[in-house]
Amino acid sequence: GGAARLAAGRAAAPARAQGMRWLSAAAEPTAAAPSPTPVTMVEHRLAPSAAAKFAAPELPKDAPSRFAVVTCSGTQFKVMPGDRIIVNKVDAAVGSTYTFEHVLLVGERERTFIGRPYIESATVTATVEEQTKDAKVIVFKRRRKNHKSKRTNGFRREVTFLRVNEIVYDAPVA
Repeated sequence: GGAARLAAGRAAAPARAQGMRWLSAAAEPTAAAPSPTPVTMVEHRLAPSAAAKFAAPELPKDAPSRFAVVTCSGTQFKVMPGDRIIVNKVDAAVGSTYTFEHVLLVGERERTFIGRPYIESATVTATVEEQTKDAKVIVFKRRRKNHKSKRTNGFRREVTFLRVNEIVYDAPVA
């Protein structure tokens, strides 16, 4: 029982090692042209039987028809034109235009485009409205049973207020 399993494990070890060498040799970069990042398109359709039950509410004519999910400083934001967002401080002057390069998703009424991980040809532009500090957060630290070891600090992070202007993405024709 146990001896047969041990012998089988020893016999498989060189094969695994060979497989690893083969994988590492195949993983070397080649001189092929880089391919664009793939994008997944999802169409929004309902079956006729479900259409009446799950009909989307009528939106006003002036409602934004496009939204995007962008990432800035490791934080993701769902934005639409006209939104005001607060992000960690970015190096841009007040009144200037800031462009989000990392767009994760672009959604429309009829379909949604999902980047893997980003949509290369999509950009979101915003205007820098304000550079300021956030509200103060009090940090209080103490060691129990030691009345001499207490410390109170305040912390205010630097933030930037951005107003989203437009979401630009020319969807490929499918």
